This record gives sequence, C-alpha cells and structure tokens, in this order.
Amino acid sequence: MTKLYSPVIHIIEDDLFYANALQKTISPTYENVSMFHSGEDVIDYKGPAPDVVFLDYWLGDVNGLTLMRKLIDLNPNVQIILISGQAKLDVVVQALRLGANEYLCKDDGLEGVLPALNKAAEISSLGKDLFKQRKIDKQSVPIFIGSFVLLVLVVAKMMYI
Repeated sequence: MTKLYSPVIHIIEDDLFYANALQKTISPTYENVSMFHSGEDVIDYKGPAPDVVFLDYWLGDVNGLTLMRKLIDLNPNVQIILISGQAKLDVVVQALRLGANEYLCKDDGLEGVLPALNKAAEISSLGKDLFKQRKIDKQSVPIFIGSFVLLVLVVAKMMYI
C-alpha cells in the first residue's frame, strides 16, 4: 500500500479568529498544519519547508506579497494561497503574477478553502514527483555512460582477439 502525500501546510494569518477557523476547516483532511501570526515568526521558523501556504495579504509587520517572494525564493515549488479581507482586482492580479496559485477573499467564507487546498496539494505533489524523477534521471546518466564505455571497450577488445 502506498503512502498518501501529506503536504506541510502553513497558515500565516495575524487574525487569530480567522486563523483558527482555517485550521478547523483544514485539520480534518490534512494533518501537517502549522500556524504563524506574523511574518517574523515564519522567517525565524527552522522546521520543514511548507508545501502549501495560506498567506494573509496584510500581516501588520509585513506585506503578504513581500513575504510570498521570500517563501518562493526558499522553495520554488511552494504553493501560495493568498487570503485577504478585500477583493481588490489590482492586488489579485499582482499576487497571481508574483506566483500565488489562488486568491481567496475572507468575506466569501470558508467554502473555497478545501478546493483551493486540494488543488495546491496536488500541484505540490506533482512537483515533488517531477523533482524526484529528475534526480533519478541525473543519477542514471553516469551509469548509462559508464556502461556504454565499458561495452565499447569490451567490443574493441573482442575485435582484436
């Protein structure tokens, strides 16, 4: 039986009520969920890198877009779901251009949370699978070349026998 992918999920939200609501919505389906209430907390965190992040647009100590850039620099495969209390089109467009996968407005409720998370988790899983495959392929190339060189030497030696 294969182990199901369980992404590391970070909720970065300074509104404790909304952060707890997000966690209660996510926790029955996903187990690796951590909460942070400031950008500084996330930057100082030394645990496993997140696969999926729910990121508030305005944390008080830092703009969510600034923090998003830092998270993407640390892990280019991280899936960002930006959340905000306002649905400003220019912010949505800017967030998506900078690498956010989804934009959720807090005023829309929590109905979009799990569908957005499921999509982000699937993308993250595919990205990890692709990374592993590329790593295997890179390891296989020297073996293939070494085997090919050995075969050429054996054939050359047989031709001179």
